[in-house]
Parts: sequence; structure tokens; C-alpha cells
Amino acid sequence: MRMVNRIMLAIVLLPALVLILMPKKEIYYMLEHKLQAQHIVISGEKLDSGLFTFKIEHPNIYYMGSVVASADSIDLLALLLYNEIDAKRLVLAKGLATELEIQNIKFRYSFISPKKINMSGIGSIGKIQGYISLDKKILYINASKVGADSNIARYMKKTKEGWTYESRF
Repeated sequence: MRMVNRIMLAIVLLPALVLILMPKKEIYYMLEHKLQAQHIVISGEKLDSGLFTFKIEHPNIYYMGSVVASADSIDLLALLLYNEIDAKRLVLAKGLATELEIQNIKFRYSFISPKKINMSGIGSIGKIQGYISLDKKILYINASKVGADSNIARYMKKTKEGWTYESRF
């Protein structure tokens, strides 16, 4: 009985210790290095790491030397069965679209639906709902209020639910 208890304790503690002791900043720097190969650079950020969380404050995102986006903060919650990314005040560069500001957007990944990443948020284009299908390689976004004369409207379709964007990757 004692042996079974010890094995059960090890099964519970090992994943928790791996998540707590995981070198989050080193993983971030490795990801940043991989993105540089795609001409994507993240700079000006301040990093903070907690037990299960990782926070990136004030990052500027560049693509081929041009500012593409900036954010106030990006929070990552990494658990084995549930992961979440929460970006606050994400602003896309004016050259890419009309002033597109997203106050808050969350991406959620769960073991319950391992082939799908759900997203929800609110921004200058209204309420945002969508998903990323990993097996079908589809990005789907539904926004509630997009101005018909805005630059972003030409990429979206008007439907009963609002404006939708669908793309394959």
C-alpha cells in the first residue's frame, strides 16, 4: 500500500515540478530565435516568470524591419491539460490596416479538444470569436462590428452573425 501511495504521489508531483521548474525564459528566447528565421523580431519587451505563468510586457513586433504590432502585455498560463494566452491592448500598425486595436484577446488550448485553439476577445471591430483548427489548418474569425469602408472589411465577408474571416495555412 505504501508503494502504491508513493507511486501515485510521484505521478502527481512530477508534472507539477516540471511545470514549476521549466526554464520559461530560455524557451521564450529559443522561440524568439526561431521567429528570427521567419524575419519576425520581438523587441523592447520585459519578461517576468511565475510558477505556472510567463508575462511579456510592452513587446514590439517587427516583420522584415517594419513595426507590425505592439501590446501592453501578453500573459501565458502553461498547465499540462489547459493552456491560455491573454494579450492586452494589442495594436496593429497603421500601415497594415485601419487603426485596429484589440483591448483583450484570449487563446485557449485544452486536452479536451487537442486539435483546436479557441479565441475570444473585444476590440475596435467589436466582439471577436474564432478558432484555429490544427488538423484542418484553418483560421476562422468572427467580428461583430467592422466598418464596411474600413481597410479590414475587404478581407472579411458580411454574414448574419457579423463579419467573418477564414483562411488556410
